[in-house]
Amino acid sequence: MLNFQEIKRDELFNLSNEYIYHGSPILVGVLKPHKAKCGTNLCQNNLTAVYGTNNIEFALLFSFEKLPKNDFSWSASFESGKHCAKLFNSTYIDENACGYIYALDKKYFTNTESIGGIQYICKHSLKPKQIYKVYYKDFKDYFKNINK
Repeated sequence: MLNFQEIKRDELFNLSNEYIYHGSPILVGVLKPHKAKCGTNLCQNNLTAVYGTNNIEFALLFSFEKLPKNDFSWSASFESGKHCAKLFNSTYIDENACGYIYALDKKYFTNTESIGGIQYICKHSLKPKQIYKVYYKDFKDYFKNINK
């Protein structure tokens, strides 16, 4: 049985910067390298790797991204000196939907220097140091809604 703990919004945003984070709607014990499924054509996204970020907001987006019956569409921007996550108005996420944030050891990751320096990769499988279960209802007012 995999161990995870539920975490609320304030607790999540107060996590230490000692980790790289990976978000997924799927609970797994070992993260394995894969090709990124990203709308950009950055060469870094063509690598087979475990993708992570030092930005908890982006990890959070990925934790809800591929939930069933979800027309999920989002964008990222850099505003007022920080990265912001924006959901398109057509996006539907059930309030009770949950996902997972994986806290990973930084020493296995290298920065791709893309997407504002917040994307990291690891080229081998690894176990998370901690897994957090997150619920959309705790974060739904955090994301800005925009038109497509």
